[in-house]
Amino acid sequence: MRAFAGLLVALTTVVPTHAHEFWIEPSRYEPAPGELVKVRLLVGQDLQGEGVPRNDVWIERFDTIGAGGASQVVGLDGSDPAGLLRPDHDGPLVVAYASLPSYVAIDAEKFEAYLGAEGLDAPRQARAKAGTRGTTGRERFSRCAKTLLAVGGRTGPGATAPAGLALEIVPESGPRSTMAFRVLDHGKPLRGVLVKARDRESGREPLQGRTDAGGRIVFTLPRPGSWMINAVHMVPVRDDPRADWESTWASLTFELRGRA
Repeated sequence: MRAFAGLLVALTTVVPTHAHEFWIEPSRYEPAPGELVKVRLLVGQDLQGEGVPRNDVWIERFDTIGAGGASQVVGLDGSDPAGLLRPDHDGPLVVAYASLPSYVAIDAEKFEAYLGAEGLDAPRQARAKAGTRGTTGRERFSRCAKTLLAVGGRTGPGATAPAGLALEIVPESGPRSTMAFRVLDHGKPLRGVLVKARDRESGREPLQGRTDAGGRIVFTLPRPGSWMINAVHMVPVRDDPRADWESTWASLTFELRGRA
């Protein structure tokens, strides 16, 4: 998505201390079988965002995973909502999205602020050790997003199965007030990554913590409503003259209905 990649560059460079998140927002989290669900891609901050039109050139995958298997999310190129689906079975349905990589160059001060805001301690320490904290941050980044639907109001084990994204947040249960999540990097548990949980009332004060040795973290969610869990992982790039760092952004959205 060439146009949107340029938009992300602008957003990232204009807002230095709070990198922009990317997530999926369905028109309904608990549709009935056969009901049309509109799926939006959003970019913004604190669950306040702008719709991202679909651009098939930029999409690596955009599909649903449920009891009937996996299928692509259909949609018109350039449209917002980016996808449409009509679930045909009761039970959990996962919508998974992954982008192709894009590039951004961020001036040194803003890049350091971004690393601090997202808890990316290893890149900060590596830049300090190498004496490069005063240099531009050249980054290759991609987005991995998921949302959980409870078709017919029913959830189950399908909601807790990995979808195979490069960076992925996997819940250990359906939505409930106290939830455990695993963060997987190419299917393997990722230790020490900063994970944030927020709803629209959280503002700039999300729940947050770091994963344990098993890539696991537990949050107690204080309110019903729409929630997003997100994390960022960054590693050095050795084989690309356009970038020094590669980041992968993961998000998971779902609706918590009442206290469970």
